[in-house]
Amino acid sequence: GMSQEVLISRRISAITSGSARIVSEFVAGSTVTIGDGGMLSLLNNGTGNLGLVTYATGITIAGADAAANLHVGNNGANSSNTIEVPSLTLAGGQILNVSGQNGYLLRLLEVTGDSVGGSVPQINVAAGTTVLVFSYAGDKPVNVGQGSLVFPDLVTIGLSTTLTPAAITLSGSYPLSVQNRVLSGADMTTFGYASGGLVGNFASMASNPTSQVSERSVARLAR
Repeated sequence: GMSQEVLISRRISAITSGSARIVSEFVAGSTVTIGDGGMLSLLNNGTGNLGLVTYATGITIAGADAAANLHVGNNGANSSNTIEVPSLTLAGGQILNVSGQNGYLLRLLEVTGDSVGGSVPQINVAAGTTVLVFSYAGDKPVNVGQGSLVFPDLVTIGLSTTLTPAAITLSGSYPLSVQNRVLSGADMTTFGYASGGLVGNFASMASNPTSQVSERSVARLAR
């Protein structure tokens, strides 16, 4: 079907709740564009703390916009969840102001819309808020706020990853994100897994047995 576009010129809140890893969309098959000075609030409880809330819809900052606003937090309960957005379109020179509450983090899987050279995209992360960017195209976005803008190294389960630089000095915390991967049978063999080796014997009785096994019979079974 035809895709829809949601234009946010002032303020809109996408309020949902669900599992610890909930997948949500603002409008099915839509893109969300925040107009100049508009604000999008993603408020989601998940089902507990320290969970991942994944949205299936990307966010675009309109091409002529100077700045737009994005806020993440809960909808009345739980804390320290991560709001994940698949993509953000942010051109060079544009500013995205990001604020958060309840210890929520914002994770951007991809930031696009810029070309190398010229003005760079700017993310104004509010104090006490953290934004993680997994990948970007064009110039690397810069943080113009008092919060934390983090570009973690990405590794994938079951694969070898060469980190850059090769020599890493560990001091305090180090931003590293481990990504899931569906392992094949060949992968499992490489990791030393061999099928088989377990044998089980099972016995069942009626819920109300009418007979009793004698002690002599038990002794024979034990041998």
